[in-house]
Amino acid sequence: MSANHSMELLEIKNLLLEQRALLDALFPNKISISFVVERTGLSRQGVRKKLIENYDIEDDFWKENGKIFMTKKVALQMLKINIRGV
Repeated sequence: MSANHSMELLEIKNLLLEQRALLDALFPNKISISFVVERTGLSRQGVRKKLIENYDIEDDFWKENGKIFMTKKVALQMLKINIRGV
């Protein structure tokens, strides 16, 4: 592997680490269903259906004080899916 190629890979890795740090800073570890509803335009029922069909209860999403929460990872996946129009 050439030195130039190694430097490019190191630069890409650093950019990805910066992106991860930014996402960690912007999004809390648990995200309410309302957050995803507001940002995607999906109905609460639509988001809930996607959670039930595609994710594991207790690991990926849960109910707390009458509200549904999901992990940051799941919320970001749902936001990404909606941006693509899937």
